[in-house]
Amino acid sequence: MTKRDRSKKETNIILFPDLEKRLLEKGLDQLQRKNFTEAIKLLSQASQLNPDDEDIHLGLVVANFEIGNLAEANHRAKNMLQLGIGDYFTIVDMYIMILVQQNNYVEVVTTIEALLEEREVPPEKMEHFMKMLHFSRKMSDTRSEKNAPEQPHQIKELSFDLFSIKDPGEQVHLAGRLASSNVRAYISEISEFLSSDDGDPFFKTILLTVLKEQDYDKEIIVKKYFKELVLIPTEIFEVHFHPDLLACLEITTEKLENRDPILLDSIKQLMERYFFLIYPFRTEFELPDICAAAFHFVALAYFGQDQDITEIVDLYGVKQDDVLAAVEEISTIDEISSP
Repeated sequence: MTKRDRSKKETNIILFPDLEKRLLEKGLDQLQRKNFTEAIKLLSQASQLNPDDEDIHLGLVVANFEIGNLAEANHRAKNMLQLGIGDYFTIVDMYIMILVQQNNYVEVVTTIEALLEEREVPPEKMEHFMKMLHFSRKMSDTRSEKNAPEQPHQIKELSFDLFSIKDPGEQVHLAGRLASSNVRAYISEISEFLSSDDGDPFFKTILLTVLKEQDYDKEIIVKKYFKELVLIPTEIFEVHFHPDLLACLEITTEKLENRDPILLDSIKQLMERYFFLIYPFRTEFELPDICAAAFHFVALAYFGQDQDITEIVDLYGVKQDDVLAAVEEISTIDEISSP
């Protein structure tokens, strides 16, 4: 997909009124209810539509911190500081708290020293930062080399077995560590995992995004769901801009935004999960309308609602046999990928 095409798809999404506001409100509500994984999902969608919103960024930092994704929380907090998003000293406090949880006292010292040199620290916060500086210096000086924290952009000697990492939290955590390192040092392990008939498709997608973010420009083989693809990570589309996903979302939104927004949100979640799992492969649906109708049908089934499929095919203007074939494919991927 070209940048021009991608921009057009982005425009199609942004045009829907107040969508990012609704996603933000739902995400913050889930955060308040301590449903952190769901909060991350909703806030990430909101971030795609409004990447400069302070509340979205802050919510993602807190949610990732709460579920133990410290590397991701660290990355997001640091990014907010660099871009000047949010109250500077509030974000600094959060960033330091994350670093302490990571036992990275060296970086705490570096951060506070830079803060004292380059910023006018409010008088009411000076004592707080000085105490943290003293504490972190002491911890940094007294920790032995064996127990010293991992430094940024470094992973201790890795002999990890990617096939044995089944927990999604552990997968995301490892990907975060790889993202802050030179991933090329571990390309043999990653390539073996991606090209295997085994291996979690969700984890494969995460690793592909790391390779793309680090501009890895060598050919690799990716196998998922009995399919194989040879690709160069720098040349593939971004996971959140899967062209089939965007096309299906556009059609479904047009049909249901005013008719049934709650069902629409559920369909979107199903679509995003499905296309994340199959990434970077394309669907075999002949038309995006077939895809949209199939996810509509599947969402109703998940809700336990009965609806004559003829109503759905009439709504989307597609053939029933095509929709049922697409439903079977979606269900097969879901069954294979479920724990």
